[in-house]
Amino acid sequence: MTEAARNLALFYLARAQSSIRDTAVLYRREGGWNSLTWGEWSRKSMLVAHALRKMGVGPGDSVMVAAPTSHQFLWVAWGVAYAGAVLVPTHPGLPEQEFREILASVRPAFLFLGNPALLQRLRPVLRKYEGRIGVIATECIVGEADAGNRPFLRLEDVVCDRDEAISLPRLLSLGEELGGDRLGLPEGVEEIPGDAPAMMIHTAGTLGEQKGVVLSHAALLYQARTLAFVLPVGTQDVQLLFLPLSHILGVIAFLTSVASGSAMAMGGGMRSLLEDLRDVRPTFMVGVPRVYEKVVEKMRAVVSDFSAVSWELYRRGLAAARSMVEAGEAGRKPEMAARVQLELARRTVFQRCREMFGGRVRFLVSGGAALSQDVAHAMHAFGIPLLDGFGLTETSGATHLNRVDHCRIGTVGQPLPLVQTRIGSDGEVLVRGPGLMLGYLDDREATRCAVDEAGWLHTGDLGAIDADGSLRITGRKKNIIVTAGGRNVVPAKIEHALHEIPEVSHAIVVGDGRPYLTALLTVSARRLGEWASSQNILFDNLERLRSDVRFYRDVEEKLEKVNARLAPHERVRRFAILDSDFSVESGELTHDFKVRRRVVLERYRELLELLYSERM
Repeated sequence: MTEAARNLALFYLARAQSSIRDTAVLYRREGGWNSLTWGEWSRKSMLVAHALRKMGVGPGDSVMVAAPTSHQFLWVAWGVAYAGAVLVPTHPGLPEQEFREILASVRPAFLFLGNPALLQRLRPVLRKYEGRIGVIATECIVGEADAGNRPFLRLEDVVCDRDEAISLPRLLSLGEELGGDRLGLPEGVEEIPGDAPAMMIHTAGTLGEQKGVVLSHAALLYQARTLAFVLPVGTQDVQLLFLPLSHILGVIAFLTSVASGSAMAMGGGMRSLLEDLRDVRPTFMVGVPRVYEKVVEKMRAVVSDFSAVSWELYRRGLAAARSMVEAGEAGRKPEMAARVQLELARRTVFQRCREMFGGRVRFLVSGGAALSQDVAHAMHAFGIPLLDGFGLTETSGATHLNRVDHCRIGTVGQPLPLVQTRIGSDGEVLVRGPGLMLGYLDDREATRCAVDEAGWLHTGDLGAIDADGSLRITGRKKNIIVTAGGRNVVPAKIEHALHEIPEVSHAIVVGDGRPYLTALLTVSARRLGEWASSQNILFDNLERLRSDVRFYRDVEEKLEKVNARLAPHERVRRFAILDSDFSVESGELTHDFKVRRRVVLERYRELLELLYSERM
């Protein structure tokens, strides 16, 4: 069974053998959905493993994979483990320079690319790479459809400087020629110990520096087994998996399904998320806060298109749910009126909201960034527990997680079993447990700074532990602002408060060495349109609406209410509303939707100087 496996290869194989005919993967194909059993998946991966061995890849070697999340990616991931190699998942959208740096530091024996378009884009980077190259998808759509034609790029159309590129179908054929599906695990794999490297994930730092975090088999197996234990999941469950497998959150979502035997469904990613939810009807899902924010925004927009009665039921239902949570936190019995109002909303408008998730979802998990309490309260009101958690790539994933039967909004939950937590003298969250990394690739000094001699990982986050052991994250240690007056300010606290302004999608607070705080704000296009409608303002251009003095004054009034709850030195004196929202494409967000502060501050340097000038 999976509980006895000491490395990922044995763990995967145990699942395949114990659930050989059960559905493992659902994936979208034109005209519908196809499925694979655990046994079929394992067979494909065993073919990949023996083909890799034939090409010289063995225990200890690294195999880098830059590809979108797909069922083929999972074949490769298992195949790398079956070969005894170290998996290095990498985001396919990385800029060329970052990809070049990772490739040079990892020096993989084999490189898988997601599709021909990626091979074509990275040709200049690959000229100095001496290993073999595999391409997972042999064709892909590029550009926009023209007059009904779908522009395809095929592998044979890509001119490569070398002839080493091999398609995944060809790799599978090679595995069959070698009899890989009958040979079992390649030599030496069963003996790989738990403390050996299994995976290397690069952290998406906001300063642009990529660090390779080396994770052991034992650490990843701890994550898989522990999450499958604390979450109510089993072989009857289905999760919609859309997160990139280059991110630790995507990895642990995948591993949780393997440990529990629950099926994974993979659709079109974020672009078809709502459609995939309706088709798959998952019972649980793991995502980042931005995903849930967008879903709640969509739900709000849908309800606002209904009758005035429906909108009032929605609004009152949210207020009732929040008051009940607050009453419970204070040890009071919820008022009967609130209970009736919430039940009425759940039987009517909130039922529509649950149907947007397919109608079967029992819980959702959030991680990777701070979760808005408004979003958590909304999901609770809909009757869908949204479990916020905390962890790092350096901890192989989660260290803390709210539970379905013990979920406290505003916290990231209690520690997972065997995880120890304490707060340092400077307020920093320190953790210790079986999920800690082996270290940073080729950087002993950085590893020594991150993990002290007593085995405590210094997370860089500030926090507090509640009486029941739940952890609250209050900010980032490295992002403390010291004003010209010598006052220490945690910008994350203020940025979180600014998100209470409904139209604000991102907030960056600035003030290091300055006499007062300022903020750069972006606004949601959808919320901006709703604001205009509520004010009976006709508009045909969002850009002009963003700079409308009436909108600025409205935000200013809402900011004053936020400031009233903050200490004097924490109040935002001046702000600017930017012309457009932040995005991954513009370089202001990382691929897991975290703001690249340095990029934003440099891009709007002149605007910030204006906010501190006497002319304003």
